[in-house]
Amino acid sequence: AYNRLSSDPLCSCPEVLVVDDDPFNILVMENILTSLGLSVVSAFNGKQALEVFNYRMRSPCGPHCIPIRMIFMDLSMPIMDGYECTYHLKEIFKENPAFACPIIACTAAAQIEEQQKAKQTGMDDFCTKPVSKSKIVEYVKKYSEKKSIKSLVIL
Repeated sequence: AYNRLSSDPLCSCPEVLVVDDDPFNILVMENILTSLGLSVVSAFNGKQALEVFNYRMRSPCGPHCIPIRMIFMDLSMPIMDGYECTYHLKEIFKENPAFACPIIACTAAAQIEEQQKAKQTGMDDFCTKPVSKSKIVEYVKKYSEKKSIKSLVIL
């Protein structure tokens, strides 16, 4: 069994942000992540994702509030796509390094060009849909070892 990405019991804010314009895809990701003991917040496009992320930065639940620790980002969405959202998030991370976290592209488009564009945009990793629980566990383990995530326990 997995635990929260952070062991601080004083904060129950979501640790993982899932961004996708398809409610079914969000539901699948939420089910996988919550089955691993992780808390999740979702957004339906890049603009909403930035709003959620900025809100968490500006309005912590308290002095022990844990920032979002991992983002699973669809690439093709209305209003603002995953590439543009990632660009803006990376700018936020430059100004606020304590809030930096891995961004994993999740898309049905598995072409090499999409993967290269995702990397060039600043995404940390790439997974194709449909996602599997084992693949999500792999990403959580991989990025929980980085300094942006304090302790494991799981995109």
